[in-house]
Amino acid sequence: MNYLEKAKVWKDFKGLDPALKKELDGMTDQDLQEAFTNDLEFGTGGLRGILGCGTNRMNIYIVEKATLGFGRYLLKQSKVAQSRGVAISHDNRHFSVEFARKSAEVLTSLGFRVFLFEALRPTPELSYAVRNFNCIGGIMITASHNPYHDNGIKIIDSNGDKMKDDFLKEVEDYIDGAFYLEASSDTGKCYDYIFGRNEYVKHLIDIPKESFRGYKIGLDCANGASFSIASNIFNLLGADVFAINNHPDGENINVKCGSTRPEILQKYVVKNNLDVGFAFDGDADRCMMVDEQGKLVDGDGIIYIISKYLKLNSKLNKDTVVATACPKHIVAIQHEKRNKEGVFTACCTDESACIGCAMCAMMCPDCAIIIEK
Repeated sequence: MNYLEKAKVWKDFKGLDPALKKELDGMTDQDLQEAFTNDLEFGTGGLRGILGCGTNRMNIYIVEKATLGFGRYLLKQSKVAQSRGVAISHDNRHFSVEFARKSAEVLTSLGFRVFLFEALRPTPELSYAVRNFNCIGGIMITASHNPYHDNGIKIIDSNGDKMKDDFLKEVEDYIDGAFYLEASSDTGKCYDYIFGRNEYVKHLIDIPKESFRGYKIGLDCANGASFSIASNIFNLLGADVFAINNHPDGENINVKCGSTRPEILQKYVVKNNLDVGFAFDGDADRCMMVDEQGKLVDGDGIIYIISKYLKLNSKLNKDTVVATACPKHIVAIQHEKRNKEGVFTACCTDESACIGCAMCAMMCPDCAIIIEK
């Protein structure tokens, strides 16, 4: 169908959301072309797009379609998919709550158990919940570091990782109707994951072996999901916490703040004489660090610090770090097997990546750290 035919299908749909109908009725021909010529396609880990009416926009119907495809895919992959269930979380963007509830509605209609977070939570917490509950997968409603007028849906596999591109292609086949599976005759149950926050907090504060007392730590929460947990974690560990950009209103997420604008935190750390700072993105699965002099420590530098620490404490499994691209701070010179710290860096070429490097590394038998570039 061309864009006008697709737009007519939406206009003729009697159950169309009133707000979307109003937007559709006011669209010019140029607007219709932009909104209906193409369909949103899966990118890195899921779908992202501008909020609005149309097949090339993020809205309740696109979320419904994507979730239905994901559910059908899971049913084909495992006979116990429904009983293992799916965890669902969201950030604080416009319609994130509605999209999360719609995903839960679709999956329960297919017979799945669903663990739905009661409030916004960061993506790494969803990753932990998927593994903690032995879920078959997870859904995060977020557009990550994109601007506030975007939203999206990230699909998480049973290991708590972003789904690889080849799996996402199969999910798209179910969305596009290339395959079809009948919905379950038994409706699944949706569980309020209200108790999950305490479990995740306990998990995080159990990781450090020493108190953070005496350290002054700056946090840039990007007016996103990390505001709900980051300050609390560092406070519980004994640090003096200085948080900025921690008052999300749905429109200020990632706006001149967070990991996409680390210079804000760099100045803040120096001005307030802090020991270290951490800047997150909107859903808190990205982090940039700032040292006490205001110098930026990017992902490469963070992995260097972690790998060196583990190496010195004889905890770096096989002295190996695996990355989807070679980090400049720790990769060996091309003709050398190891860098000066004795750490071997193996580089993947498929660009697939994981959420929560340290968590994933615990499940890898051949290395201690797996990282995304």
